[in-house]
Amino acid sequence: MQRGPVRLMLDPRHRFDRRFTGGLWLLILVLAAAAPRVAAQSTWYVDASLAMTGDGMSPGTAFLTIEEGIAAASGGDTVVVAPGSYTPVATLTINAPLNLEGAQLGATARGRVIGAPNPAVESIVSGAGVLVTLASGAAGTVIDGFAFSGGTRAIDASAGAATPLQGLTIRNNYFGSGTDHIVFLQGLATDLTVTRNAFEAIGTSTALRLDDGDFDGLRVFDNDILRPGNPMSGIGLYADGAGNVGPSVARVPTIEGNRFEGHATGADLGTQAFTGGDIIENEFTSNGVGLGFGIQNALIARNVFSNQADRGLALGDGSTLAGEGALNLTIRNNDFSGSGVADISLSGSQVAGTIQTNVIRENRLTSAVALRNDDATAGLINAALNWWNDASGPSLASHPSGFGSQVAGVGSAAVDFSPWLGSGVDSDILTAGFQSDFLALTIDDDSPQIGGVNRLAEGYASLATGGVLSVEVGNYDQSVLLVDRSATFQGPTTGSALIRASQDTMNSPSDARGWFLVTAADVVFRDLDFDGQSGLGRIVHQALRIKTATATVEDCSFQNVFSSAYQ
Repeated sequence: MQRGPVRLMLDPRHRFDRRFTGGLWLLILVLAAAAPRVAAQSTWYVDASLAMTGDGMSPGTAFLTIEEGIAAASGGDTVVVAPGSYTPVATLTINAPLNLEGAQLGATARGRVIGAPNPAVESIVSGAGVLVTLASGAAGTVIDGFAFSGGTRAIDASAGAATPLQGLTIRNNYFGSGTDHIVFLQGLATDLTVTRNAFEAIGTSTALRLDDGDFDGLRVFDNDILRPGNPMSGIGLYADGAGNVGPSVARVPTIEGNRFEGHATGADLGTQAFTGGDIIENEFTSNGVGLGFGIQNALIARNVFSNQADRGLALGDGSTLAGEGALNLTIRNNDFSGSGVADISLSGSQVAGTIQTNVIRENRLTSAVALRNDDATAGLINAALNWWNDASGPSLASHPSGFGSQVAGVGSAAVDFSPWLGSGVDSDILTAGFQSDFLALTIDDDSPQIGGVNRLAEGYASLATGGVLSVEVGNYDQSVLLVDRSATFQGPTTGSALIRASQDTMNSPSDARGWFLVTAADVVFRDLDFDGQSGLGRIVHQALRIKTATATVEDCSFQNVFSSAYQ
């Protein structure tokens, strides 16, 4: 019998029916569709506790090393790493968007590791050099649930500006004992997210360093960024560039809910790196400087600054060129205490007229020096509505009646501190930072004033309904004022608070003739002196035009009023 391949010889004389051949192809396609398909592997497993390495396709046949898992994975795949100790022979290089999942996937690292990480519950990556390198192509990678120990850098992407890392996420990881910058990123990394990690820096290493490159849309939130033992060396978070941490298409940059402790500087944002974002609800404790320096067009709010050896918030240090420095900041609802030099400092090195673009309001300032203004250009600093650790207001040469925290520096006389808060009680302990109830405010003409709003009107506008506006000894010009919320206007019991008309109401019709038009119930005027002589050389028609039955006028004097003092 003949052996070997069988060949089908077609007789060219035979003709095939086209209907037959079409049906044959249809049958082939149907059978191919019905055949079982082999799905591409999307999840790879790694487990160092197994006796030998497997194909990585299931927990029971896992790879022994993370290198094998990364090598097998394609873009979009997941590498699941079981608890254990992993020491790569060389750096783990990621050049595709992968999901790396450690044993603590989804579990915050804050407070998770006490002492050394435990290999029974942690996926520990350790080594002598760089542990993980993010190479070109790693954009979108997620690293979640690991413990990184030792080495020089835990995660590194400092190869150059060409490295694209858009959408990189680093979360729920413990970082300990790195001798260099623990996480060092450089180049294009828009919409970077760093959250729920615990950094324990040593020596002078930086915990999280963002060097030259594009970090627009950065979110750093809910991390512990610590230096155990509080040696006050190194930096917690460092970013430096020319506006390279700003808004992205998707979101504004945010530093929120972190704890910075034990560093020379908790968060150093360079001379002009961070712009157009929020720095909110962080804790800065036991650092040299809590937060600095060239932050721009941002909100700094509801943070707690405690026990900095130097300053809590240092603005403008090292900024000398146009475009550099602290610009257009809103600094409010922060709580400062225990600052060695000052709660807030304003640099004198910025371009003239720029440090005055920052607004400092509604903060609790309780250190010996609350505000240090080293700007000598005489431009006014808006620092009204703060608590200065005493109801008498801040202490400075131009305000001898103030016994609170000091306003210092060569520019101390250029700080507008009126009105100020009469109480340092936090009205909302469930909200981070400091929240005033605005039930007690004080105005004083010892303070220079920004803007054209009369002091009494300025204070009343910020006063809560039913609150007390105290008016210190001095002279206060006031135009027509509508009093449409209950309040007490309280003058000094010793000395005179003279309210002088700055608007003529002589020929005004009806209610407009009243200098103070009172339409609210429970309004009190006490220990105030009213002078109705307007700056136009004429007098007001009526000082207090009261439209309710429950207003009270006590121990007040009136002069130069045409019709009547009040009715």
